[in-house]
Amino acid sequence: MFPQSQYDAWLIELSEYFIKKHGYQMVAMPKEQKEVWLCNVENKETPILMLSAQTTDSMDQVAIMEHRKALATVFHVNHLGLNISVNQESLMSDEYTVVLGPGSQSVSSLLNSFNDIKMVLNESNNPDRALKKAYMSLGRTAMKLQKKALRRALKVSTVVAIITIVVFLMSLYLQLQKGVSLEVTAIMLGAYYKPLISYGGEWFRLLTSGFLHVDYFHLLINLLALKNLATLAEPLLGTKKYILVLLLGIIFGNAFVFVRGTTSIGLGLSGGLFALLGVVLVYMFETGAIKNPRVRQQMISILLINLMIGFFPGISMMAHIGGFQLGLFMGVIFSKKKEWEEIRKGAKIILSVFSLAMIGAMIYKMPTPSDDVFVLQIAKTYSQLGFKSYASRILRLLF
Repeated sequence: MFPQSQYDAWLIELSEYFIKKHGYQMVAMPKEQKEVWLCNVENKETPILMLSAQTTDSMDQVAIMEHRKALATVFHVNHLGLNISVNQESLMSDEYTVVLGPGSQSVSSLLNSFNDIKMVLNESNNPDRALKKAYMSLGRTAMKLQKKALRRALKVSTVVAIITIVVFLMSLYLQLQKGVSLEVTAIMLGAYYKPLISYGGEWFRLLTSGFLHVDYFHLLINLLALKNLATLAEPLLGTKKYILVLLLGIIFGNAFVFVRGTTSIGLGLSGGLFALLGVVLVYMFETGAIKNPRVRQQMISILLINLMIGFFPGISMMAHIGGFQLGLFMGVIFSKKKEWEEIRKGAKIILSVFSLAMIGAMIYKMPTPSDDVFVLQIAKTYSQLGFKSYASRILRLLF
C-alpha cells in the first residue's frame, strides 16, 4: 500500500509527537526491529508505548509483554499501554494494539487522551526524504528535551558542582593572592584534619571537606564522576534521599579515615560518590538490570575506574570504603522489592548498630592534645589574615 520508507518516516514522526507533545522519553530504538519504545511515568493509563513500522499481525506479543514488564520494573510503572503500528497493511487490532494512518485510526479508548493524533501522519511524495527529515527533527527535539530534563533532574548535583567550583576558586585566591600554602588553604576552607576535629571540636569538617578540592585534576575527576552517577541516581532517589546519601557518604567516609588514626588532610567528594555508586549497584540487582550484559559491563567499568582512582597519590581508600558501605546499606533500605522486606529490616538494624559502633570507635581513637607545629602555622596564618580570635581559640584548645 505504501513503501517501507513511508512507514519508517511515520514511525519517527509519531515518536516525536509523543515526545514533544505528551512528555514521553525514548527508552529503546532497535533499528533492525523497526520499533520505538517510549515511557512516561506521569501517564498512569498508558505509561509505556511501543511504536512499530511492522504490521500488527507480525508482532511477537509474548516478547513485547516481556519487554513491557522489564521496563515497568525499571521505571516503577504499570506494564500496560499501547502497541501502535503505522503499517497500513495490518489486519489485527484491539484495545491495546492499534493501527494509525493518515487521518484514520483503529478503535481504542486508550487513544482518547491523544485527540490530535490523527493530524500527525501525512502521506509524502518523497518518503525517503521525509524519513531523513523526520530523523533530523527527532534528533533536535531529543537533544533539547534531554538538556532540559537533565537540568531539571540534576538540581542537587548542579548546586553541589557550583559549590565545589566556588570553593576551589577561593582556594586559588588564598594561594595565589594571599600566599597561603596549599595545606593551610585546605584547612581554612574546611578540610578534614583529625587534631582540629578531635580536640578542637570542629566536627563540621567531617562534612565540609567533601566540597573542597585544591587540585585541578581532583576537582575534574570528581565532577565527572558526580555527573555520571547523578544522571541515574538523582532521578532514581529523588531530591531528599539523594542529598541524604551524598552527605552521609561524605561523613561516613571521613569517619572511616578518623578511626584509622591518620592525621593527614582529607578533602573531596569521594565518600559521597562511592555512596551513590553503592545505591546504584543495589538498584541494578533489585531490578535485574545487572543481568543485561551491557549494563553489567558498564557497572564493572565504573567500579574499576573508581578503584583505580583510589590508588592515586593523596586519595584516601578508607573514605571510598566508608562511603561505598553506607551506599550499599542505603540502597537496600530504599529498595521497593517486596521479596526484600526482611532484608530491608535487617539493613536498618545493622546500619544503626554499625553507626553506633563507629561513634564508639571514634571516641576510642580520640587523640590527646599535643604540640603540633602545623597547627601553629595554621594559627599564624589566621592571625595574619585578620582572624585573631579564631587563632587564639585553636591555640588555647590545642596546647
